[in-house]
Amino acid sequence: MLEWQCNPRYTALLKSTWSDDFEVLFALGAKMYITAFEGPHGVACKSLFPWVAKYEEAGENYADKSEFRLQALRLVQTIVKALDKVDDLQKLEAYLYAVGHRHVFYLPVWLDPVYWDVFKASRATSYLGQSTMLKSASERDAVQVGVNDHLHKLSKLSTDDLARATLIWTDIIEYIFEYVKEGFYDGLKGRNRFS
Repeated sequence: MLEWQCNPRYTALLKSTWSDDFEVLFALGAKMYITAFEGPHGVACKSLFPWVAKYEEAGENYADKSEFRLQALRLVQTIVKALDKVDDLQKLEAYLYAVGHRHVFYLPVWLDPVYWDVFKASRATSYLGQSTMLKSASERDAVQVGVNDHLHKLSKLSTDDLARATLIWTDIIEYIFEYVKEGFYDGLKGRNRFS
């Protein structure tokens, strides 16, 4: 599992490239889910949200519906809360693990790990390992697509800061989803390593 190392420079860059603006956060969450739903595993991802099929069968755009808006905001809220805890790894890991535990109540027990991987970013090694080998744009995962889209709209970033922020965001997204996924699968087994 990727280990996040608390580094004040990385933390400052993460926080300075995020937003508290509701519209920006909603747009980020929407981009993330639309990317997941339209990607190679889109049909399978949509099946986890029964309301998507209901609206598609009725010829309506699920992205215009309250269920979609709520789901998009929940995803970015998790990221916001993770950023609030990024300086305290024990609190961060416990929070993310608990998020995974809560998913036991609304995700199927047969959930294949590939569904988690649709959302998280991944590359060969972390920024901490100095790798720059990101997936191609067509292979990038849903959350990374949304974050990259957001980062490229920030005119205040130098080219170096943009590259660094992209890699650091890739790491933190990977970290977030690994702990949520671990919490989910441990929750299915009735285990909780934080209690």
